[in-house]
This record gives sequence, C-alpha cells and structure tokens, in this order.
Amino acid sequence: MAPTSPVIQVDRVRGMDGRPVCFDIVVVAAERAPQLSAAELNDASLYDTLRELCGVTIHRSAYSVMAATADGSLARLLDTVVGAAVLIGEEVAYTIDGVPILLGTNSYRGDAYRFQADLFRRS
Repeated sequence: MAPTSPVIQVDRVRGMDGRPVCFDIVVVAAERAPQLSAAELNDASLYDTLRELCGVTIHRSAYSVMAATADGSLARLLDTVVGAAVLIGEEVAYTIDGVPILLGTNSYRGDAYRFQADLFRRS
C-alpha cells in the first residue's frame, strides 16, 4: 500500500466467555474492499467478510508474535492491569496473486492465549 492510499481501519475488542481477550487493529486498502466500511463485524470473521462482501480471499499471511506488556489504554480495553503480559501479533495478509490486502496488529491477553506450533525442518 502506498503511504497516502485511502484505507479502512477496523478496531475490535474480541472476547471469549464474556471477557475481552484480544484487541485487533486491521488496516485494509479501501480500493480493494470498499464494502468493508459498512460491514457488521461484531460477531463475524473478517476473512469471511472480505471474501463474501468484497470478493477478496486471503491466501497467506506473514505473521510474527512477540511478548510485551500492556500500557494504560490496552489494559483498559483488555480489562487487565498496566504491565500485564500480552502477546502482540503482527500480520501482513496477501491475496493469491501476492498483493498485500491488510495489515493487522493483534494484542492478546497473556493469560488467555498460548502459542503452539509444529516446526518442520526442510530436508
């Protein structure tokens, strides 16, 4: 995305069992998904919404996770204390033709998530 391109920013607090567990900030190129600005995302998958409303299918994501601590505003959003452990996930998602479609930052409560992966060595 060019630095001055119009974008749609979606900020969501996601919950589980009635408590907030993740704060998402997602930025999407407006020209690729203009319908997203009017979409109802309260209880919906963003990827499904992009596919169904905008005809945009996410093919792959480059995703990284790092440990951090909650500042005041994040602690309020996640109903935790300042300094609480959080996991920060950063994502760039691409369509099948390799075009980046969204940038996202997910801030997870550290006490609500565990990262698990199966790692394989190429032979």
